[in-house]
Amino acid sequence: MYVTDVATPAVRGRPRSSEADRAIQRATIELLLEEGYEGLTMAGVAQRAGVSTATLYRRYQSKDDLVVGAVAAIKDDFDDETESGSLVDDIRALATEGCATFDAQAGRLMKSLIGEIQRNPQLAAAVREQVITHRREKARQIIHAAVERGEIPPPADADVALDMIAGPLIFRALITGEPLDAEFAENLATMALRMLGAKEAAGTEPPSRRRR
Repeated sequence: MYVTDVATPAVRGRPRSSEADRAIQRATIELLLEEGYEGLTMAGVAQRAGVSTATLYRRYQSKDDLVVGAVAAIKDDFDDETESGSLVDDIRALATEGCATFDAQAGRLMKSLIGEIQRNPQLAAAVREQVITHRREKARQIIHAAVERGEIPPPADADVALDMIAGPLIFRALITGEPLDAEFAENLATMALRMLGAKEAAGTEPPSRRRR
């Protein structure tokens, strides 16, 4: 999936081309995936997008601005969670969608930026604002709704619980390289439900353990 339109501020003079905007965003993402942050250049993006450097600099003042725009353009790829009314279904969906996201363009882009995020406060703030904060808030709402329905007791710390669910995904994606497949997603969901104290998960076994 490539990027969709992103709202941009109005400017005086000649109207901006939405086609050029999409070409720039697409070129930025492609080059980030191919070359990484260090290999990305404004000139390279302009050449790949088929626009002049003047056109590019009218939209983005620096490489950081360009990358922040690319992150904003893919944020909808991280916005799949919807409450089903069942914590079991919601947690399974979170695990499955999380695995799928890391294999999709959005997840690969985030992996290519992870090192620069540690060194670049502006980029780190943009990633938190565009992706992480919104996604965590939706996941936090899922836990809150489950507490309200009486499916689980209130967790001692909802943010720590979310970190414990997301941690294995990130560890596999960035460190071990082990598969983020359907079996892993189901095992992760089962263990997360037990950690949260979900009644429906109390007597279940992860699929890999049941086959033994």
